[in-house]
Amino acid sequence: HTKGNSIVIVEAGRFYYMLHGDITYTDEALRRGALSVVFEDKELAQDSLEKVRSFVLEHDTVYLSTHTPEGLEALNGKRLMKL
Repeated sequence: HTKGNSIVIVEAGRFYYMLHGDITYTDEALRRGALSVVFEDKELAQDSLEKVRSFVLEHDTVYLSTHTPEGLEALNGKRLMKL
């Protein structure tokens, strides 16, 4: 939700691990394609969200959200994000 947000994608074996700061506040927001409550540039935020969703749809991705415990749970369980 902030300009210049960074995303790191680590490829390990057949999985991709996506670490991000604030594309979404929750995993459910990514599933719904919902923007965060606060954003600096709505059009840029929506574009970034759609790029992440496209990546997740095309790759087996463990989505490591930093705003909730879901990221740690996904990492520990190697739980893939399903949209």
